[in-house]
Amino acid sequence: FHAAVPQVMQIIPLVAEAVPAPGGTFQGKSIALRQLRLTLAGLVINVLGSDAVPGRLLAVEVPMQKLELIRDGFAVVAREAAAEEGGFRESEVTIDSGGITLGGTLTLPDPRPAGAHLLPGVVLVHGSGPNDRDETIGPNKPFRDLAHDLARRGIAVLRYDKRTFAAKDTLDPATLTVEEETIADAAAAASLLIGHEAIDPRRVYLAGHSLGGMLAPWIARREPRLAGLILLAGSNLPLDEMIVEQSEYLARRQGVSEQAEERIEELRKLFARLRAGKLPDDQMVVGAAVPYWKDLLARDPLATLAALPQPVLVLAGEKDYQVPPEHYRRWLEACRKGGKKNCSGRLFPGLNHLFMPVEGPSDGTEYQIPSREAPEVAEAMASWILGDGGDPTPES
Repeated sequence: FHAAVPQVMQIIPLVAEAVPAPGGTFQGKSIALRQLRLTLAGLVINVLGSDAVPGRLLAVEVPMQKLELIRDGFAVVAREAAAEEGGFRESEVTIDSGGITLGGTLTLPDPRPAGAHLLPGVVLVHGSGPNDRDETIGPNKPFRDLAHDLARRGIAVLRYDKRTFAAKDTLDPATLTVEEETIADAAAAASLLIGHEAIDPRRVYLAGHSLGGMLAPWIARREPRLAGLILLAGSNLPLDEMIVEQSEYLARRQGVSEQAEERIEELRKLFARLRAGKLPDDQMVVGAAVPYWKDLLARDPLATLAALPQPVLVLAGEKDYQVPPEHYRRWLEACRKGGKKNCSGRLFPGLNHLFMPVEGPSDGTEYQIPSREAPEVAEAMASWILGDGGDPTPES
């Protein structure tokens, strides 16, 4: 196929292929779905439709942009969870952060572990984009999976709606920075959990996913009572470089076209102008204004992590294309070079950026197929937390 793009007066090759579709409902009735993966100049677009619905089109999703358009009355059916229920209880909480109120869910073990007076706890911090408390993407809810798995292992978990999800109408995109978008809210959530009557205040940890992992060192600086950090596919390269790398990877996967190369080169030039200070503050660059980028690009996550006293656990998926295993190795190398001995890690074979299993290489399209976070991730976290993860004595 070819797509006409009037804005640039070009005809661009369009690749369309059928991929496995999730289950779905429309107006409360189960329907069979079809899913197409469209590739246009390196950009992946997932389209869901059904022959049983007038007009057929039900949802369009652009994974790289975290954009979803969903028809009224349509819902993707998540995997069956009945067999997993039990072993925890949940309650709603609210987090006050800089005049913004965020909703959250506190998951506690039920029954409480024998002999446990106070529980260890974990705060989950999202990656980039306007995420809800479950870090929902398509039919999948990795933070919900993680919270339930950890609670069944005796650990309390707090997850919350991100500011850009829960209070987006109150924010000014032209002035928003990662300090208020992520760091301040995560620190406020940690403070709430530390002060909870069921929680041991000396055993509260922070687990940051993707961008949340990159920013974890600054969250720990803001809330120094945290007992330790867990980096879940935490990134440590500048985000502009990562976006270019991801674009190049997807272009290679789909067959590099002249148009894809031109689009990637345009990205490079845009980021070069950003770094040179040649863009106005109100200009949006890949979904964020210039002040956001200035704040983010000025940070050095590797050096900041190595200087922290708290122990660190680095976890990554071997098939993660968004934050490849090189990031995992750089975290551990930074700890080694910085003399930080209380740092350990584990690389999980076969898991993608969401810590879900994937067959073949990952390209993000599998995020739209119902799955779940691999239980061995929660097992590794729980073993570390309940073992010597929070012990201030450096590991040998």
